[in-house]
Amino acid sequence: MKKIFTLIAVASLALSASADRRAQLRQGMLRSGIPTVESLDRPAKAEPEHNWTPMGDGVMVDDITPAYFDWKDVVIKEITVAVEKDAANEGWYRIVNPWKNYDQMDLVTAAGGTLEQTDDITIVIDATNPDYVRVMETNIGVDDGYGPSNIVGYTELVGVNTGIGVVTQAAADARAGKLADGVISFPVKYSLMLHQGDDYYNCDSDGRFSLSLPGTEAPIDYSLQIAMGSKFCPGDDGKYHFTFKGDSRIPGVKYIGASEYPETQAAIDACVEKLRTEGTVVPVDTEASISIADATGPEYFMFYCAVDADGNLAEELPYYVAVWVPDTDTEGWTTLGMATMTEGFLSCTLPDDFAVETYQVEVQRNIADPGLFRIVNPYNPWSHASQFMMQHDHNHYIYFNAADHGNVYIMESGLGLSMANLGETGIGSSYYDMVRQYGLDFLNMFEIYSGGTITDNVLTFDGTVDIRLYFGGLGQWVYTDRFPNPDYVEGVSDYWDEYVGGNFKLDMTGLDLSGIADIAADDADAPAVYYNMQGMRVSHPEAGGCYIVRRGGKASKVMIR
Repeated sequence: MKKIFTLIAVASLALSASADRRAQLRQGMLRSGIPTVESLDRPAKAEPEHNWTPMGDGVMVDDITPAYFDWKDVVIKEITVAVEKDAANEGWYRIVNPWKNYDQMDLVTAAGGTLEQTDDITIVIDATNPDYVRVMETNIGVDDGYGPSNIVGYTELVGVNTGIGVVTQAAADARAGKLADGVISFPVKYSLMLHQGDDYYNCDSDGRFSLSLPGTEAPIDYSLQIAMGSKFCPGDDGKYHFTFKGDSRIPGVKYIGASEYPETQAAIDACVEKLRTEGTVVPVDTEASISIADATGPEYFMFYCAVDADGNLAEELPYYVAVWVPDTDTEGWTTLGMATMTEGFLSCTLPDDFAVETYQVEVQRNIADPGLFRIVNPYNPWSHASQFMMQHDHNHYIYFNAADHGNVYIMESGLGLSMANLGETGIGSSYYDMVRQYGLDFLNMFEIYSGGTITDNVLTFDGTVDIRLYFGGLGQWVYTDRFPNPDYVEGVSDYWDEYVGGNFKLDMTGLDLSGIADIAADDADAPAVYYNMQGMRVSHPEAGGCYIVRRGGKASKVMIR
């Protein structure tokens, strides 16, 4: 599940110094990256001569790999690790082979990364001062496909410019770790960094990295996962049913429903306060439900967070999950006519079971928002429909936004199918996730596009941005409508050329798509829209400030004089 978005995340994206804005934004999003503008020489921190001796097994809470691989659903987990102490120097510890018992290797591999599982990989910790714990720079054995990385504590970066200024002693001191009751923790976010080449990237992004020394009980892990019976269709009672999964010692989970996602910091604060004061509390591993009766749009949101023994929210920000509200609105849509759809989703993901098919589907356009389209019951004409169709009293749709014919994207939609051994099936796209999280203006500013285009009334996708199928039985999203590019050469070809588009095609020849812009405006006379360097829109830019200004489809960095 995703953590609720805050405007803080945008800051790390907007601070890019890279010429390739698309790649840099992607890198920043996936790894909370702050690329280095300048590295300054600094004297190496002196370490004593060590005499390492085994202590036994401890528990490490891994808030390291999710910073590199969170886009592959790598989550923070406890890992049993071998711990050694320095017999010659009191207060020094090290974790040996931290990834030996790592159980998310398949996700890391799928992301193009590697984790070394050898005793040569260690994390060295100086806890001689329990109120000022440091992590020394060592090889962490992590390679996300961009090169090997070291881990280093923020305390060791005084005098280094990590892209947002030179690290001061005060800033470093604020991110020192603590040792208390046998547990070493770094509760301040971004207390650790990954050093890759000349760049530094944030890790410990949730402030959860810790090491429980042997013989010490690990602290309660308040992170949560959610198991849902359905994501796209409520039960006959009009409710979605789910179970929160997590550490059995969690006292409870508090949750609320909301018809809208909070887009501003003020709205986020209000959402958190409502959760704190009005949320329903249930134990972990107990089925709960939420009604969508007050839904006002196509999605309904549930926000949830573990609570501590005193009933307080155990984390700074809650998690959220979006569920689909069946669309029974017919008056708000107009039928454009029949189109020819080449099914390229299930046939791409499950090629041994399904061949590519082409058939007729109905296409509708939203009256209030003419850039919004939907395919009506897209799998009803499919030759396998009778085997997998879910019986409901409402239609299902594939929604897509085509306000810009050069940047069309699929929105999260239920397909009305339940696949054998895979469960309920839906569709979405990573681009739609980015639109929801960062806003379309922000993506356009950094030239991030969907890969979907309408040319001569035919919609296709080129494979540069991931379209995904959701299988409820797996609780996972799986990439679809793309194939490996036979001409791609790793390390030589551009990243965006790794895949080519799949078979999906929607031929809307003969349908009236007028009134929709074929391309984004690129008019030098268009009104200027200003953003600060944190990516937030600014109504009144001040003299002496540095801003990003967008006119039509172009963006540039300017100094206001």
